[in-house]
Amino acid sequence: MRPLFVLTWSLLVIGLFAPPASAEREPEAPLELSDFAYSQTLTPAPGRALQTVLVPVEIYRGALRKSLADVRVFDPEGNEVPHAIRTLAGPTARPRSSSPLPIFPLQEPADGQSVGDLAIHIERNAEGEVIDIRSAAPGDLSDVDAQPAGRTVSYILDARAVKDPIVKLTVAIADTGSDYVLPIRVEASNNLEQWRPVPAAAPLARLDFQGNQIEHDELELAPTRARYLRLSWPDHELPGSVTGVLAEAQPKQEQPQRISLTLHGEPVSGEPGVYVFDAGGFVPADSVHVRLPEANTLVKAKLDSSDDANGPWNRVTRGRFYRIVENRQEIQQPATSLTRRAPRFWRLEITAGQKELGAGRPNLTLSFYPNQVLFVSRGSGEHALAYGSYKASAPDFDTSDLIELARRGSDDPLPRVTAKLGPQQSVSGVAALEEPPPPPPFRTYILWAVLVLSVLLLAVFALRLLRQQH
Repeated sequence: MRPLFVLTWSLLVIGLFAPPASAEREPEAPLELSDFAYSQTLTPAPGRALQTVLVPVEIYRGALRKSLADVRVFDPEGNEVPHAIRTLAGPTARPRSSSPLPIFPLQEPADGQSVGDLAIHIERNAEGEVIDIRSAAPGDLSDVDAQPAGRTVSYILDARAVKDPIVKLTVAIADTGSDYVLPIRVEASNNLEQWRPVPAAAPLARLDFQGNQIEHDELELAPTRARYLRLSWPDHELPGSVTGVLAEAQPKQEQPQRISLTLHGEPVSGEPGVYVFDAGGFVPADSVHVRLPEANTLVKAKLDSSDDANGPWNRVTRGRFYRIVENRQEIQQPATSLTRRAPRFWRLEITAGQKELGAGRPNLTLSFYPNQVLFVSRGSGEHALAYGSYKASAPDFDTSDLIELARRGSDDPLPRVTAKLGPQQSVSGVAALEEPPPPPPFRTYILWAVLVLSVLLLAVFALRLLRQQH
């Protein structure tokens, strides 16, 4: 009878501590603001139920999940409100148009007058079109052809046929085999008398060193609409004649806000010429630019990205990276456009050229159009945009409903931003990002102890029965 008693006792204990088969999982408690690491206040615009705000870089760096699934919006009472996150389209204006511009060189008179002192002789045909522009001494335009000509000191470009703002000039200079870095002064005029300066981003350059070539023949301009442009190069010699100028025009458009984030490279121990950049989170990028730490540096390198500091690494781009300064003018390689991605880590490896970049370290600038948060406001009080939580997964409600609502009413399109965003505040800090270890499974331990003890007792009783039989 004793073995039967032990077995019955064991089954009763197991039944007492074992959960019923029909027990359902307890529903999760609703999220609260204290479940998140950080928050920012949201002040809704009056009179709107559906509000918008652009995702700041703090959210990309503070959110735990790459999909931003741990982002929530709370009303003034601390209750979660429906929200959605969508990617906004970039500018959709017509593409740039390119057209060659008629060019007219101006020569310096024999007496060496400056560009600003030159008078201009203009010839037009019967239709009023400019067919020739030449320089002349001030006050003497009677016999232009008889005046001795000196060196070319400027070019006038006829831009009357270009209707949209000019944003770039591509200048072709005859190849003379010589290296140069030529700062260009760009000016605009509508009457060939009063000229205004036009900011230009970089000089023209052609450099050749140890088989590496840099040719920069583009002048990036602030959007400029003018009938005429003038190119000059004060205190410098033109290396060759200008053979053509191509103007790129951009239709005027509303430029959506872009975010830029500059990261500082950290050298990898034991790997000369390798630098890693930590974005501090899954920050998106559709354009990247590497800035070398020291001037007059040219290297070949490859840039990779990864979600983990130890890889695996995915190729982003490879090519020449340079930073050249001559005559106080700096030239760098242009930014690299790429398909939007959001890795946390970037890796620059120099493959040719000087492995050591001097005392400084390279910088990497990420640039992108931010996502947009749509949310339903409740009242005019301050809401909270919270992010960074191991408890938060994808929202239960269907975010597509909000996005579809935002697309309705083409007569009144939803603005990119309606709510005012406050600064980042710490709520629960890093404690909300790290899931605590699960509690010890005491019930499991008790069940195993009962089973082991029951087996031992049954073994003891079995041995006693065997002895009694013998």
